[in-house]
Amino acid sequence: MAVLLVSAGTQGASARIVKTIEFTTALDTLTPIDVAPVGPSADDSFSVYSHTVSGDVSGHTAASCVVASVLQPGIKQCEVDFLTTRGTITTRGTTDSAGTVVQLVNTAADPLTGRRPG
Repeated sequence: MAVLLVSAGTQGASARIVKTIEFTTALDTLTPIDVAPVGPSADDSFSVYSHTVSGDVSGHTAASCVVASVLQPGIKQCEVDFLTTRGTITTRGTTDSAGTVVQLVNTAADPLTGRRPG
């Protein structure tokens, strides 16, 4: 899975800092949780554990996603923690069933700078 991580913050009243980290992960485990009704439905979830194979950082990824809608394009809301050699990055974002690139927004302090988004 290709991941695009965007960390946005502000500096001063008008300047905006946007930092992008790109990397690719390989799936280690995928654990689906099917809630009633049986089969694909809203509120189904899954957890993922993977490792980084290339990109700006190295480490592991732990994610949990909840299906918000099974109507096309199949929206999932995910919380993803990146456990990198440079610190932990906590993120949140949405993706669709067809997409392989996920855009996430940093929800905690940047491990590279210590600054909080916002």
